[in-house]
Amino acid sequence: EAGRDPGAKRREEKKAGVAAGTVRALASDYFKAKRSEGGRIRTLGEAERIFDKYVLPEIGDRLADTVTRADLTRLIDNVPSGAARNVHARIRAFYSWAMPRLDICGPTVRPTFPQESPFRG
Repeated sequence: EAGRDPGAKRREEKKAGVAAGTVRALASDYFKAKRSEGGRIRTLGEAERIFDKYVLPEIGDRLADTVTRADLTRLIDNVPSGAARNVHARIRAFYSWAMPRLDICGPTVRPTFPQESPFRG
């Protein structure tokens, strides 16, 4: 096709893929999946409220596999103390669900090493 940028389509596809890997996009998929599994409406509603109020404004537009433990620590440090434990639990549940889909070891999980690893203490 004369006059078209040959890389434009590839950039658009890459951009769409990047958007799909954001915390916001994955959270939407997470809540849809939990609803289809028959999750309790009240519990899901509370989790969505927590994400909307505390998580998504801070890290919603970031790629989920680029969020670090330090990022989450800062996020939770800025949450009122009465809600911090619940926010942490919801983030941990979310990353437990998201990790296999991202093929990563998320920021809420400590890495495990094989028995013969030199990193085992």
